[in-house]
Amino acid sequence: MIGIRGLLVVAAILIPQVLLASPGLQALRTHCSACHQDPGQLSGDEGYEGELTYILDTDKMIDAGYVVPGNPADSPIFQRLTDDMPPVGNEPAFGNRRPSDEEVEAVKQYILELAEKKTADRNPLSLGDMYGKIADYVMRQPRRSQRYLRFFSLRVSHNRNEISDERLDEVRLAFAKTLFSLSWQHALAKLTPIDDELTVYAVDLRELDWSSRQWETLIARYPYAQKHDQLPVSAELNQIAHDVYRATQSEVPVVRAEWFIVYASRPPLYHELLGVPDTDMELEQKLGVSAQRNFLNAAVERAGFVRSGISSQNRLVERHANATSGYYWKSYDFKPTSEVGRVSDLLTLPLGPRFQANPFNDVAFVHDGGELIWRLPNGLQGYMLVDGKGGRIDAGPLDVVEDTNGRFSGSSEIVNGISCIGCHKQGMVSLPADEIRGGGRVFGKDRDFLLEIHPTDQELKEILKSDSESFGRALARVYGTIKLKQPRTFGAVEYLEPITPFAKTYIRSLVDVDQLAVELDFDGTGDELRIALKHGNLAFDSLPGFRAVANESYVSRDAIEARGNPKLRFSSTGFQRLSRTLNLGVPVIYPVPK
Repeated sequence: MIGIRGLLVVAAILIPQVLLASPGLQALRTHCSACHQDPGQLSGDEGYEGELTYILDTDKMIDAGYVVPGNPADSPIFQRLTDDMPPVGNEPAFGNRRPSDEEVEAVKQYILELAEKKTADRNPLSLGDMYGKIADYVMRQPRRSQRYLRFFSLRVSHNRNEISDERLDEVRLAFAKTLFSLSWQHALAKLTPIDDELTVYAVDLRELDWSSRQWETLIARYPYAQKHDQLPVSAELNQIAHDVYRATQSEVPVVRAEWFIVYASRPPLYHELLGVPDTDMELEQKLGVSAQRNFLNAAVERAGFVRSGISSQNRLVERHANATSGYYWKSYDFKPTSEVGRVSDLLTLPLGPRFQANPFNDVAFVHDGGELIWRLPNGLQGYMLVDGKGGRIDAGPLDVVEDTNGRFSGSSEIVNGISCIGCHKQGMVSLPADEIRGGGRVFGKDRDFLLEIHPTDQELKEILKSDSESFGRALARVYGTIKLKQPRTFGAVEYLEPITPFAKTYIRSLVDVDQLAVELDFDGTGDELRIALKHGNLAFDSLPGFRAVANESYVSRDAIEARGNPKLRFSSTGFQRLSRTLNLGVPVIYPVPK
């Protein structure tokens, strides 16, 4: 059963305010959201991992069966509220306060009123309509610019009317943040909606500082890559699609924004699209920074902790002024027991890392890895994880850093890009008090130098506040670039983080036959697709996972997107094979970069 702690949430919940207008949701926010709301939507609280992490998202609660619209008695969330709660073990410091009778009644009314909730009333956008609108847009642009045009589509989500307009707007914001987190341009690219329903957005690759090769790398990893100019069902669609491919000089100029949010925010695409170098030295050259030179010149601000926030080991962080775009932060992280002796004790060895020109090598630590954060020219942040030698890695080793609750990447691994984006939703994270300035056990000149590079806690707090607000102002500008169905006013400083909660939901999602019909652009109902799957002589051995959906079950997102042989550079995905079998698309398969 659902365990709900009676914690009073003081952190602002960053979801559409129209939802929080419900007294029932306000009650759930007060008593439940501290433990059961995904931390990606919290402004300050880190939440708690449990089976339920989206208690303030009505659509997800209904989808998962926690709420039965119009039927409080059969709704597990209401049953839990009327049990003896909060559960045993709740911290007494928070009062163990039960919901009042009025609050329980408010939740009851909230569930009853959901019976009257209507699905979104949106006109579906067909594949032919989409290509027609793209063709109209492309042909209105100067011929010399057409080959740089690319498109991101929310058509699949738009065509599912069970997805609310509010949630679609959250996906739009997640898309904008993802896209601009992958650009080195100072100016924000124009995201131009090409239809009144805001279903497809056009962007010029030059405005992102992306090359056509980077786009092809994206398509090589895109599981839905297919062409629609050779279909037996529509000569008109074939011609329009062909015209679009020819004008844009791309076989796949359109990508699903939903997939892009999830996979462009993690390796390998995060590294490939942002151009994250192979080593920390190469990154610093790109930024115009030398961490070693700044250390020798005492041109660095540091803080160190015996126990860091993402492990139980030491951690040291330092900030460098970055002439290119603003700031560059670097952390030094450690395994529980270093293989080379006591070289990770920051209290006795604070003046590392060891390098040839370091005059303090006798009191210098040896680290096992780190996180690099820099301000992108547009004001957002770039991220890189490295090993002890400065080599780029996709995820931090679990014996160095760990996301114990799987809050951001969906696993206990700290994954570059997505985990960093979720953790750093406010830009730079507040730090605990520096334990090295006052507790470092070095003396004489070593001590004097330590004090030079370790500012006071108040000074460091001001530095962090400035960097965080710089990020927040940039994020507000980013959200202002994308047109929403329900216009929202963003503050001058904005910290809404929609990427990580969407990504976790997407990866774990199960697809039924009705949704699969929408995604395939199948000309018929879900039941008709099920008949086609059952009686179409499909080779299910080459379509793992789809047999279940034919038998009134679900297919996982992983089965839809997985390649038949991931070890091969040329290999089709489950979606591509099924679409091809049903004559709904021709797979486009580029060699996957090594």
